[in-house]
Order: sequence, then C-alpha cells, then structure tokens
Amino acid sequence: MNVTIEEISSCRKRLRVEVPADEVNAEFDKVAQEFASFARIPGFRPGKAPRAVILKKYQKEIESELQRTLVPKAYREACKKRNLQVVSSPSMEDVSYQQGLSLSFSTVVDIAPEFPLPAYKGLTVKAQPVEVTDAEVQETIDAMRSQYGKFVDAPARPLAEDDFAVIDYAGTVEGKPLSEVAPEARQLVSGNGQWIAIRPDYFLPGFTQALVGMNVGETRTITVTFPEDIDIEALKNKPGSYEVTLKQIKVRELPELTDELSQQIAQVPAAEL
Repeated sequence: MNVTIEEISSCRKRLRVEVPADEVNAEFDKVAQEFASFARIPGFRPGKAPRAVILKKYQKEIESELQRTLVPKAYREACKKRNLQVVSSPSMEDVSYQQGLSLSFSTVVDIAPEFPLPAYKGLTVKAQPVEVTDAEVQETIDAMRSQYGKFVDAPARPLAEDDFAVIDYAGTVEGKPLSEVAPEARQLVSGNGQWIAIRPDYFLPGFTQALVGMNVGETRTITVTFPEDIDIEALKNKPGSYEVTLKQIKVRELPELTDELSQQIAQVPAAEL
C-alpha cells in the first residue's frame, strides 16, 4: 500500500492512499464469491451460477460493495502504517477504481498535536484527608439497594412526595386541547397509565406538587404555566390545564441488606453503580 501525506497545517493532513491491484483483485474475488453464494439466477441452483453470469448481473453492486469495505480498511491500515493519531472522522474524496487496477482515494484528517511535555516526573502532591460520614454511607447503601428494589402498591392513603403515581391525564391550553395547539408535544398532550415520580418540578413545574394528597380514583384539575425554556414555541409562558385521574399509587420497596444482596452488588462493575 502506498501512502503519501500532504501537510495542510501542523494538525491537519491530507492522506493519499493507493491500494495495489493484487489486493484489490483479491477483495473483488471475495465479494464476488459472496454474491454468488446467495444470487438467484434463473436456470442455476443457488451458488452454482458461473462467475461470468454473476459479474454480468451484479457488476455494479459488487464494485460498490468492494469500495464500501476496502476503502475504510485501507484507511485504517494507512493510519496505522504512518502512526497517525487521528482525532477526526474521515471523509473520503477522489475515490478512483477500475476493475483489475489499483484503488485510490484521499481524505483530510485532523491529528493530535505534538508538543513537548513539561517536567512532570518526581512531582509531589499533598493528599487531602477524606472524611466519610455515617449519613453518606447510609445514603450510598440505600442508593445501591434501590437498584434492586421493586414497585408495590402503596397502602391505602393519599399520594405523597417520593411516591410514584399512575395517572390518566389530558391537557388544554386556553380552552383548546393540547393535541390541537401543539400535537408535537406528544407526552405533554395526554397519557393513560402514565407513571409520574412525585418530585419537585418533575414533568412540568408545579404539576407533581399539585397531585400530592390525591386518593386513588380521584380526579383533579391541575393548572400549570409552561416554562419559557420549553422547546415548543406555541406553549412558552402559556397557562395550561390538566384533568388528572389517579389510578394507582406505587412505592419502591427496598430489599433487605443481606449477604446475598451484597454479593450481587459486588459483582456489578463500579461504573454501573
């Protein structure tokens, strides 16, 4: 493979890559064989059509697939050959190919800059003391337990903060259904059996707070003001109204901290906790 590099700037280069004809032909034969294995040609069993017949019917498709697979492969090999630390996505240009000949292309890439490192060996740092309170330990334990928790029906009582409400709802703006004013709002328009976490400013500002105290089966009219930073222009700063029926109240039931649970948690990679 022939690779030449044109300096555009200190961190931008143009690569010109030429793949020799023997490598191109080998890849062409491989792709042609793959086409032959599934081609359906009248008068021939699958995989038994002569090469000439396959090429006559699928020549353009084979050449297209050849370039699709060979160009990225040659690009990766060229970067590896010239030890280039590319930090940009390549865009292939001037792809040139004729059957039986070499394949060539060029691409402009950005590479990691090279610069002298300051003296960093032998530096000392002062370790900062870390104090972990019992409350922080308990908070972490509860967070881990919650990942293995399950949702159950709350006992018969009104909806409270930190519950999960299962609701049916439909919204209006200035007396018109939200589905007419802003059909693109989707989840804001209406929902059936929708789970809502009863936490401040979840869903819409003030919405969940207005649900607190509801009982299962109760219907309430909730008024809101759509925020200024909402993505939907037709709703910005507009007053809205929702008819909400509370269907169920769910709470997260945390598992007991047993040896078995501790072993489960210990097997989870730290990045997933």
